[in-house]
Amino acid sequence: MLQRAEDVQARLIEIQHGGAVRKSNGAGKPRSQPGDLGLKAPTQTAKSFVLDTNVLLHDPACLGRFTDNHICIPVDVLAELDRFKTEQSERGANARKVHRKLTEMFSCSQRVTEGVKTDGGGTIRLVVYDSALCPKNSEMLQRFHRIFPDKERVDHRILACTLLLMAYNKAPVVLVTKDLNMQLKARAVGIECQDYLNDKVDAREVSSYDVRRIEVEGSEMQRFASSGDLEIDADRLSELVLNQYVLLEAGERQTMPARMTSGGKLVRLQIPEALKIQDGSALKPMNLGHRH
Repeated sequence: MLQRAEDVQARLIEIQHGGAVRKSNGAGKPRSQPGDLGLKAPTQTAKSFVLDTNVLLHDPACLGRFTDNHICIPVDVLAELDRFKTEQSERGANARKVHRKLTEMFSCSQRVTEGVKTDGGGTIRLVVYDSALCPKNSEMLQRFHRIFPDKERVDHRILACTLLLMAYNKAPVVLVTKDLNMQLKARAVGIECQDYLNDKVDAREVSSYDVRRIEVEGSEMQRFASSGDLEIDADRLSELVLNQYVLLEAGERQTMPARMTSGGKLVRLQIPEALKIQDGSALKPMNLGHRH
């Protein structure tokens, strides 16, 4: 089972690789190395994407959406996920999904910071921020610590972790977050930052959508208007799917929107003249597109 963030960090400084001992810090304790804490990407030919907690909670399937790039998850993100996974809410359910997925992905890996392969051909690994490993010649990190001195705040630790990754890797490192404030902070200290856009619809796709139009006789339109439903020949209903919306046309000026039902009938839409809002003004559709 995947450990809590503090357990993961403790595990990372254990002596591994067949008993090979790491360099000592002079106090008898092994000193962490960049590779031990996931700071160095498996390859320097692909981008590294650092995922904020809100991205994982928003879309647990995001772990498989970064194709052949490297996914980095700071251990501080695991600590935040722990806070939410007991909630009986969508956020809690998503936190548990992420936890199960990470447990599955790292089940055969001795070191979670080495990285495991993703379905897209990239890798995913945990990353630990250790201020002791900050390069002394990194002006960006020094400036960051002057601007954001609170090192215990999770947002600041994730930002510092991203800067540390930038210092140890030649390939681009990108922070992915849905938090606008986090995005502003990241850009202020020179971090490339992106919103998670996988679930958003391209406006061009929306604008290119066209409602299916079906020609009917004037008598059919009258029958539809009075009864609320209409049966027409199968040829005119070809390629329609259940619950698809169509526009019935009788000549140039007579049009009515309709919906395809499971029984093969077209039924009239129940469209209110206006949407009433408590203690507010009524919203009225301005055209057929609004009503449809």
